[in-house]
Amino acid sequence: MYLKLRILNPTARRIKEARRAFDKLMHFMKHQVTERRTELHGQTESSKRRDAFTMLIKANESESGKYRLNDEELVCHLIDGGFPFADCSKR
Repeated sequence: MYLKLRILNPTARRIKEARRAFDKLMHFMKHQVTERRTELHGQTESSKRRDAFTMLIKANESESGKYRLNDEELVCHLIDGGFPFADCSKR
């Protein structure tokens, strides 16, 4: 019974570890968004990237008004695939 409870009920330590891992991922992804945005504005050689991440940032840059995502929303969209049930921006 103890083992079953231990598996089904994560400890506070595990929750904290998961939270730290998520925060590290968010920090890394926000840094990547900033870096890619700088490359796009600077028109450096690396701005010719054709990956989905860069294309999403470029499309977001061309938007205006209420449809433009802030950095956190953009990162969350990348992490959860755009599905609203995984609202990581509220964490």
